[in-house]
Amino acid sequence: MMVLIFSIVILLFATINLIAYKTFVTIFPVFASKHLFLIRIIFLVLMLSFILASFMARYDDSFFAKIFYTISASWFGFLSYLFLVAVLYSIILIVFHFISPNFSVLWIGKILFCLLIILGVYGLYNAQKIIITKVNISIPNLPESWKGRKAVFISDIHFGPIYSAGTAREISKKIEELNPDIVFNGGDTYDGVGGDVFTPIKLLADFKPYLGHYFVTGNHEEYGNKAGYLDAIKKAGIKILNNEAVVVEGVNIVGVDFTTTSKKEDFKNILDGISLDSKNPSILLKHVPFDLGVASDKGIDLQLSGHTHRGQAFPLSFISNFVYKGYDYGLKTFNSMQVLVTDGVGTWGPPMRVGTHSEIVLITFE
Repeated sequence: MMVLIFSIVILLFATINLIAYKTFVTIFPVFASKHLFLIRIIFLVLMLSFILASFMARYDDSFFAKIFYTISASWFGFLSYLFLVAVLYSIILIVFHFISPNFSVLWIGKILFCLLIILGVYGLYNAQKIIITKVNISIPNLPESWKGRKAVFISDIHFGPIYSAGTAREISKKIEELNPDIVFNGGDTYDGVGGDVFTPIKLLADFKPYLGHYFVTGNHEEYGNKAGYLDAIKKAGIKILNNEAVVVEGVNIVGVDFTTTSKKEDFKNILDGISLDSKNPSILLKHVPFDLGVASDKGIDLQLSGHTHRGQAFPLSFISNFVYKGYDYGLKTFNSMQVLVTDGVGTWGPPMRVGTHSEIVLITFE
């Protein structure tokens, strides 16, 4: 089964690369005719690079491996936009074929190509800027001691070849400057493709909030060395909530594991099995903002989720909004429950963000 899936992924990736190549040589025919062999070699190498880099990253933590992975992942982002250019350019060709068959639209293709380069470079730059998003949240029956308190919510850092010790130091420094009383971590702290397991999480946990740092698993913790990831998180002093709840000064903090709650019925059974003091308000950490009705029916007051990246780069944000039924980003309500979904701190695949932000969320309870 895995061989079949892997073969389909490679075939799809090769097809997209071929379409991108054909579009490039069509838009730049003069340049392409002089350097056609070189262009073919470049596209072939780039096509294989992300696959090779992903395998290399699992076994090699060297500087070269990290650079190779970053470059190949970045190409994957530019390739996505080049594919979008191919689609748009094909539509333009068809339209002008009927309107004015002799009209050359090569200049339009060149403009689109230049725009994709600008958009891609901006996306690389924007993804490295970590912003602070501030949100005020009012929860019914919140203890007086919690009013005015601050919480930091982070998710989807994706420690690995691209985001490692340097990123961890930056995030930790920003959290320390915010000086929250508690830190919530929504999972996908690791990317799952290798890299140093212990150093980044130790640096991330340098700041010790008064009320603790709480973590739940995401889907990427399932890739690669899950036991190693969880061991490193525990040793860093972060509390892993594995389908359980803790009471923190009159507030139920509930955390559920990604895998065991990925199906609606399993999620319901697990929540039903967690004993909650109904007099206390409840905050749920769940990686994916699915099955919101289950959490709402359980009496959860606030759900914190990540995972979506809000599509990460335009125009995928439209797909993200559709898949998660509008709950792919921001603070919203579902019945009587509030749902806060973050874009995440890091990125998956291409280190690009267009129309989204790498963010740390600062929550002030009212």
